[in-house]
Amino acid sequence: MGKNQIRDRCAACTFQRRRCWPECPLAPFFPPDRREDFEAVSQIFGASNFIKLIKSAKPHQQVLAAESLITEAKARVADPIFGLSGTVNNLFCHLKDLRSELVLIKQQKEMPCRRNTLQYKKVGSSSSPSADTLSVEVSIPSTSLQQLGELDDCHLPAPSVNKSCGACRYKKKKCLLQCPFSPFFPLNKMGDFENVVKVFSAEKFLKLIKLAGPLQQLAADSMIFEANTRISYPVLVVVGIVETLSQHLDDLTSELASIKQQNRFHLASGAS
Repeated sequence: MGKNQIRDRCAACTFQRRRCWPECPLAPFFPPDRREDFEAVSQIFGASNFIKLIKSAKPHQQVLAAESLITEAKARVADPIFGLSGTVNNLFCHLKDLRSELVLIKQQKEMPCRRNTLQYKKVGSSSSPSADTLSVEVSIPSTSLQQLGELDDCHLPAPSVNKSCGACRYKKKKCLLQCPFSPFFPLNKMGDFENVVKVFSAEKFLKLIKLAGPLQQLAADSMIFEANTRISYPVLVVVGIVETLSQHLDDLTSELASIKQQNRFHLASGAS
């Protein structure tokens, strides 16, 4: 195919109603049958931002980066408030419940053994789950995960609103009283705004939070979380967190089922 020869249009060029050239940077990620995927990416990130973000990944990881962006875009189209961050938060809450149940069952299993062997020891605060039991390793900065809120409450927090605006400080502009960014980016959140601009763009951010209606603060929080995580980890990002947490859930569920089965066996043996 010659340099100037027209190719069959990829889904991106079809959506944008333009000819698709051999050098089209979107063609490798959006074959003709993935138009809906590109529509979601265009709505959430924009084509130019999408290209910039996948180029920030190493060449051999750009396909993974593209797929994670597509997944996050489709999730935010489906859920304008939380996007894929809502899935992360729900998984954390489910993990918390399972770990609490697992610790309780283990403690109940150990109590008869302690009574039978008369091994009474000063336990202190042993009723609290151990660090080994509760540890969940997720290769994401804790500062990013904290933006999902206190997991004990299983909700996303609303950040404090300051008069100074980190967005206008970043843009080196005077912050007006009606500044649309000031409720979401106080002065100490200039770095958050910078990441949001890199991932979503300022204009996309405003359009997307308006879709959340009265829950704009929650939508802003989840977008900030996804932007910060994307900048730190350009490849799998939030998708990687979901996969990791899902694996932990599967492991905990299997362990819990195994312990329950053992307990039923011991009870049946004791009764006989």
